[in-house]
Amino acid sequence: MRSLRATNLNLLPVLRAVLRFKNVTRAARALDLSPSTVSEMLGHLRHMFDDELLVARGKTFRLTVVAERLDQQLRTVLKPLDHLIDLEISATSHESPKLDIAINDYSMLVVGEQLVRFCAELHPEIILNLHDVNEETAIALLQGDLDFLISPEIPAGLTDPQFARLALVDDRMMGLVDAGSPIIGNISEEMYWRAQHIFLHHNPGHYNASRTTILQHIGENRADSILVESYPLLAFLVEGTESIALVLERAVAALMPQPSVRLVEVPFEVTLRTFAYWDDTYPRDPVQRRFVEILRDFASQISRRATTRAKAFYP
Repeated sequence: MRSLRATNLNLLPVLRAVLRFKNVTRAARALDLSPSTVSEMLGHLRHMFDDELLVARGKTFRLTVVAERLDQQLRTVLKPLDHLIDLEISATSHESPKLDIAINDYSMLVVGEQLVRFCAELHPEIILNLHDVNEETAIALLQGDLDFLISPEIPAGLTDPQFARLALVDDRMMGLVDAGSPIIGNISEEMYWRAQHIFLHHNPGHYNASRTTILQHIGENRADSILVESYPLLAFLVEGTESIALVLERAVAALMPQPSVRLVEVPFEVTLRTFAYWDDTYPRDPVQRRFVEILRDFASQISRRATTRAKAFYP
């Protein structure tokens, strides 16, 4: 490996960004350069150090041994470079800062709309591009094609220590019954198990955090359960029947403005926590750092805010 003394210093910002993000596209965005330009510079760096530096590992990329050593040297010796690059990006970029965020349906209902409004009030210059969560989401976050994920679920790969997470909001499992149901307040365990069950089984092919709870027993082991894949269908199937559906309180408040159904306490406690996830391997670019602070402020406010809309669903 050649010494850093032989390095073309004009390539150091590119080297730092590529090592930092392990992804040409994301490095290019951070440097306000085109991916083709960064790829060309990466080619020069590979020739300079006689090493691939960044190699494919399945659908992700990893640093070579040489690149890892360079990374340690740069983080120790050139730590101020990150700040200098950030200042340069802020001063030269003419485009509005953008963030790509994956968010699942449930999280969109309970926090998505409020978060977009909250961000627009504080930082209207930041554009939020929202994407569906699918089987490629974890890979996209690893590769830098996504900046954040908002979900109560933990996709494979995101348990790695490099990913930071921030709790945004808690939601509790409730029972949904017809407005004319004789059930008032708490439902007994005997009455609960005797009732016809309607079970939300959204995206059955995807991991669901709540399936490790009592929901799995009800949904998969009771032959008389009705499985649906949409929250709005729950109200239609419950209305006018003696059935009970397990729902999350905040989602009901967001989806069902006409209370022809009611919420009741169920004889067990299930809480679902929604998180924001991001890659925290290296110092984030200015927009990401700003958005993490926005998320912290948002989480503080929404956790204190009572679910007032849900009160309409109680007798």
